[in-house]
Amino acid sequence: MLVIDQERYGTLGGFLAVWFLCLLSLAIAAMQPQFWLRLFWAVIFAFAATVGFAFSHTSGNELGVLDALSLWNVRHEAARAFEFYSADLWWAVLLLVIGIAIMTLPPVPKTPAVRRWLTRLWWLPAVPIVGIAAIILMKEGGGGQALPTQFSPLAVAAVVGSKLASNNSAPERGAVAWMPGRKKAGHIVLLVDESVRADFIDWTPGNPYTPALANIRSAVCRLCRDQLRRPRRGDVEAGAGGGDRQGRYHRPAYRWPRPMVQSAAACARSTRCPNTSIGAAPAQDRSGGAP
Repeated sequence: MLVIDQERYGTLGGFLAVWFLCLLSLAIAAMQPQFWLRLFWAVIFAFAATVGFAFSHTSGNELGVLDALSLWNVRHEAARAFEFYSADLWWAVLLLVIGIAIMTLPPVPKTPAVRRWLTRLWWLPAVPIVGIAAIILMKEGGGGQALPTQFSPLAVAAVVGSKLASNNSAPERGAVAWMPGRKKAGHIVLLVDESVRADFIDWTPGNPYTPALANIRSAVCRLCRDQLRRPRRGDVEAGAGGGDRQGRYHRPAYRWPRPMVQSAAACARSTRCPNTSIGAAPAQDRSGGAP
């Protein structure tokens, strides 16, 4: 419907032509007079449909070139993936068996002329795979969406396989050659520009939320007091007030809100750090007690 709304009738015609060719190819593959040819195409198309269905059911998207490359790069995690989705593997096996049965069990035509032409066109099911792969290459990775699942994963695999086979510039894995040199920093400070909920800051040693925070309580509370203290007489700080050469005190241009100043003092004398948000009420303890 999108191509109709955008009046892209040429794209719509090509899309319908690809679908017609795919359906015709499936019919020719399923009516092959020789059983081994039917079984050959049945295994390929049923496996492709199973892979496409499994990926769509897992990720919610159709299998694309970038998805295939990502899966190839993490192929060493295949055992863990099978273990994680082991409860749903029987669905994939059932779909594979049903797909093979649908294409191999139907009766084949008895007319000699039809059987002769079907035998001559045994290669036709490969044409949609090549065509979809060419579309993906021309679209630089796109163009394979909303096409039959029996063909689209095979085309994606063909494109990715050709790229991997022709790309020899990837360096081989090896030991890391870099060696650490002289330590350039004594301490690393992590600054988080977000409010921290008070009920997630617990000074009790061994608590389940911040078990190691009690060991640095004195340093954190001292930092709070130093940062939130009011300017003293004689301080000369830009924008924070202070004294001039005669010792006269000037009103600071900005003063910390009273709740933030009070929170620094409360932080040092209570087992739970109150919320430093302006106007916020102290949080209650998770056990139901006072903050």
